[in-house]
Amino acid sequence: MIKIENLYKSYGKTNILKDVSLHIKDGEVVSIIGKSGSGKTTLLRCLNLLIEPDEGSIIFDGVDITSPSIDINSIRAKMGMVFQSFNLFHNLNVIDNCTLALRNVLKMDKEAANEKALLYLDKVGMKDFAYKSVLTLSGGQQQRVAIARALLMEPKVMLFDEPTSALDPLLVDEVLSIIKSLKGQMTLVIVTHEMRFAYEISDRVVFMDDGVVKEINSPEELFKKPQEPETKEFIDIIKSQTLIL
Repeated sequence: MIKIENLYKSYGKTNILKDVSLHIKDGEVVSIIGKSGSGKTTLLRCLNLLIEPDEGSIIFDGVDITSPSIDINSIRAKMGMVFQSFNLFHNLNVIDNCTLALRNVLKMDKEAANEKALLYLDKVGMKDFAYKSVLTLSGGQQQRVAIARALLMEPKVMLFDEPTSALDPLLVDEVLSIIKSLKGQMTLVIVTHEMRFAYEISDRVVFMDDGVVKEINSPEELFKKPQEPETKEFIDIIKSQTLIL
């Protein structure tokens, strides 16, 4: 589904991504973990060109999306993205946030868009809030609306950028349960600091350190038998802090 080859990204003299290569299969769940500043979010945002890489290629569904001739909006319609800060429009209510892309990008009429939006809001437990202002919602509720909005485009891939980092700890599980329910329905790429979640949901886990993919393995192998010294150090710190693995 996604082939990342020899990706580089720098800001000035600071190298963020250094020769990153990664292949993600159709339907696979891949979590990307690592310390803050390791390049995880930059890599994720390169996948739909919210950040443009300096070198390398990204093949999505057989198309090189780094080609200058690519229609990036058509690609982004197939890649849903959920941000850590929700990115909802505060001047719109819940259902209008959800239907904006349906009406403006897919040119769906309002009635049909609203009908579809209500179905997806129901899937994430937010149908009863459809006509509420997003400002009245909790962080967990806003993130569920953001997930519904992304799913409405029926993407082939969902990208999650630290989807629970802005949430109160008591609200984290409600969002993670929604993401878990998507496994088996589409390809998921998740940048997360929730190690137990990454362990439970992932087919493979990618560990990044200083802009480099240091290790890729199954959750069982990476968390319990890390091969690289940087991975082992990171996992040991996580275990000592959380006592969950």
